[in-house]
Amino acid sequence: MKKHLTRLGLTGKMAVTLNGEKILEQENTTRYRVGQVQKDIVLRAGDNRFVFQGEALGDRPLQFAAVLVDSANTGDSLEGGRWSA
Repeated sequence: MKKHLTRLGLTGKMAVTLNGEKILEQENTTRYRVGQVQKDIVLRAGDNRFVFQGEALGDRPLQFAAVLVDSANTGDSLEGGRWSA
């Protein structure tokens, strides 16, 4: 297992699970900024399943972006990572 970092930008409310375990629950009603929330995570070998459950708050639409980077936090996407929705 390797340690990595997930960075989340959000306007609204978001819960994130990784392989069935809740790793983050965040609410933000301020300005949207990419990478404003950071969370250390550990990925297992093989496939890892992220689930993002979000909702809009007030009259603002839900906005979010998620980036997965290595533990050095260089800002580059994780090498070999694949996303599907």
